[in-house]
Amino acid sequence: ALADLDHAVALDPRSAWVMAERGVVHRLLARYDRALADFDRALELEPGQPWTLTQRGITLRVMEHYDKALRDFNKAVELDPSSAWARVERGITHRLLGQDRRRDRLGAPRAAPEPRRGAWSPRSCPGRGGGPRGP
Repeated sequence: ALADLDHAVALDPRSAWVMAERGVVHRLLARYDRALADFDRALELEPGQPWTLTQRGITLRVMEHYDKALRDFNKAVELDPSSAWARVERGITHRLLGQDRRRDRLGAPRAAPEPRRGAWSPRSCPGRGGGPRGP
């Protein structure tokens, strides 16, 4: 995968997506400095990309740079408040720091919507928590 991404970068060195994908592969190979360099370059090419910020935050957290990781997760959530993934990664980081955050720093998590009448749910299936054979 890395060789293919290196080739893709050589073909299009201005592709933020390819650069960020290569950063993920570097992180998976524990080449954290190279991963950060790729994420930084991707963010230069496409500033404020929440996915890339989250990926860089994960890398920083693995390197135990928790404050920097939280900055990236916070920025990703600020740019895309609906990003459950960035919120989860931020929550994991808070837990690693011993900070139990019940409320999100940028507001309470949205409550799950009420199911529509007649919509499928586990409780509506017999034997799956509802219906004639369920509790």
